[in-house]
Amino acid sequence: MEDEKKAEKEYKERANEAQKAKDVFEKAHQIRNETQEKVRLASLAVAQEFQAQEKPVQQRTECNICFEEFNSEERKESVLHCGHRSCYKCLAELPNKLCPICRKEFTTEQIIKFF
Repeated sequence: MEDEKKAEKEYKERANEAQKAKDVFEKAHQIRNETQEKVRLASLAVAQEFQAQEKPVQQRTECNICFEEFNSEERKESVLHCGHRSCYKCLAELPNKLCPICRKEFTTEQIIKFF
């Protein structure tokens, strides 16, 4: 009889632990889905910004700051979240992290390097 009570108590504890684990998993899954949706919306906003530019996209081969040609070593072509392009070196070395074209703030971590 006592063994049955112990077994029943242990079963309830394990069921409770399993429910807690399931709740943690579901919360993490919900956060993941919300994050994916935020990334999707941000990507769409960036794409719309590129499409909404007044001028047609020019195929520039040089940096907007130093006017050196982009290359695969020192002058990697990079883009900011506002859509403006320059070389990574110039963007990373700017003392005030403001886009040289539209003056939007950015951080070094937000600079996207093209390959």
